[in-house]
Amino acid sequence: MAKLKRKHYIELIICLLVCVIPIISSVTHVQHFTYAESLFVDDNNNVIAKREMHNGVENIEISEILEETSGGDLYLRHYDIPNGDTVVSGSLHGITEEPVVLQALHIVGDASIHYYDNGEFETFPLEEGEYDPSLLFIDSKEFDVACYTPKQYKFLENDSLEYLPEFDGYLKVEKAEDGFDIELVTDIVAENCCSDFMIVYSNADFMNWATNEVDPAWIQLTMDGDNRWTYTGFYRKAASNYYPTGENVYSRCQACYLGASFVNANPRYRVMDDMLFCIIDTMSLQQNELGFFPSESRSDWLYEDFNIPAGYYDTRFNSDLMEIFIKSYELYMNSSAYKAMEKYADFFVNMVEQCGRSDKKGGIWVPDYWSEEADFTKVNTSLNHQLSEISVLYKMSDILHRIDLARLADKMLKAIENTGYSWTKPDNDLHYCIYPDGSFGKDDYLELTYNDMFKLQKVLEEKKGYRNEVLDNLMECKLRWMKLHGAKDYLQ
Repeated sequence: MAKLKRKHYIELIICLLVCVIPIISSVTHVQHFTYAESLFVDDNNNVIAKREMHNGVENIEISEILEETSGGDLYLRHYDIPNGDTVVSGSLHGITEEPVVLQALHIVGDASIHYYDNGEFETFPLEEGEYDPSLLFIDSKEFDVACYTPKQYKFLENDSLEYLPEFDGYLKVEKAEDGFDIELVTDIVAENCCSDFMIVYSNADFMNWATNEVDPAWIQLTMDGDNRWTYTGFYRKAASNYYPTGENVYSRCQACYLGASFVNANPRYRVMDDMLFCIIDTMSLQQNELGFFPSESRSDWLYEDFNIPAGYYDTRFNSDLMEIFIKSYELYMNSSAYKAMEKYADFFVNMVEQCGRSDKKGGIWVPDYWSEEADFTKVNTSLNHQLSEISVLYKMSDILHRIDLARLADKMLKAIENTGYSWTKPDNDLHYCIYPDGSFGKDDYLELTYNDMFKLQKVLEEKKGYRNEVLDNLMECKLRWMKLHGAKDYLQ
């Protein structure tokens, strides 16, 4: 195995002086693109747009490029991170007649490659060949590379994707006189299909490979199972009652569990911080003109029970995404997250004014879902949705300096207080939801709702200096039930 060396600033300066630096470029078989150009161009190389995002006192320049390849179009988002790292997210749209090189780089000297193999994280000396793990890392003297390798998808209705496993991309490594030439390659891309990837470059260590410092949770972040990260966002295996659905069909999930894993990770590695800039920006682009993040797949039961079509608003998924934006803003002063929260807060307040249900005692119930076509005489309010929305409102109230958000959260919490023990069943479990007529029903999750109450109590303690007595009582009942039913993942 190649001996791993720590990167020193002096060594980097020396390398730069002798021009021995990684040559990083986005290439096809016949074209080269240098990252110094931060433009969005059309097929005739005319500038369309240039986007910038300001994070705290430092700037992050985000450039989006459309480059024509031999038969296809390569869309790239390039991120210059303040710490000096570079993130590139890309999507090659068909039709191509041969494999396409999406990225190319040169490594001087020896290197190691790290990836999961049969459930174990393995480290090998980099050698000539082809590597196709979904997630891999390369560690060399001058720089590190992290990569979600190209995965190919067919575009379906409702912004869904069908995964095409026979067309996975790979990393091609060839031995050079002074090191290695590396290419990130996608297979041929058919009509109405895309091949998506994300790659990160750094002149610093992503992780301390010499001490095998690897979080076991990374195996959940390979994005080669039920969860996928793509150029257009986070996807999950489509449920059987979604349209479209199928064996390899994925629907866009606005909760973005990959982003949640990164912002909440402990330890949170440097590469996670890098990827988060891309994730936050990509997810912010999914916000519609009304201010929410739509679930584009049609849910059969929502359509049949509530007349809610594709493109609806799901309060839980949007609350989960707002938690990622909130944490991202707290960590990085990320302006993409801030702007998304501003617009979302306006939508939420307007939506509650339109279809929130007063309990006539000072409380407000917010329906779980919204669309212009929805029948709100039927749409329920689940306890976990209401709890997650309250937490988000309190936090956004502080960030956005909007007291109206905190007052709305107070009214939503008041609705829960006014119902109190009505949420409990004889066996100490909780009802899942309350209906517009005031009745309760459905089976609750094993641990989710309890964890939501636990988190909200933490928010109340921090922002108001006390715990909510009604929530404590509900938590006590739920905890007794969970212990009798083998729950293990509840917060303590």
